[in-house]
Amino acid sequence: MLRVERWGSVLIALGALLTAFVLGPVMLIEAGSLPALDSHYILMMWVPAALAVVPLFYQRSRGLDLPSVVVVLLAGVVISTIPFWGPNLDPDMKMRLDWIGTILSHYVAGAIVLLGGVLQLRALMSVR
Repeated sequence: MLRVERWGSVLIALGALLTAFVLGPVMLIEAGSLPALDSHYILMMWVPAALAVVPLFYQRSRGLDLPSVVVVLLAGVVISTIPFWGPNLDPDMKMRLDWIGTILSHYVAGAIVLLGGVLQLRALMSVR
């Protein structure tokens, strides 16, 4: 049980790191420059990553519980879908939906966070 819980946390942290930091190297390779670190970048990349990581700190101090797992699952959905609805909030958050940066930093990262959340939910339900 502890093993599944640990793997879930590792996957969540990995997905959050991908969301927050993979876009820089991709843009550096493709365009030769890093993305501008402005409010649009922070809102689209770092806030969803933080939404996934904050429950891990809570779980470390308080243990695994249903509300924190639900927040992790919600974070995975937000990370995966923000390229679709983000530009409605802020037009400067627009990304090409088929670009490798979008695929790695949102679709793959969101799926990894969701998988970690599902593993945590499975561990939580096996305890009950």
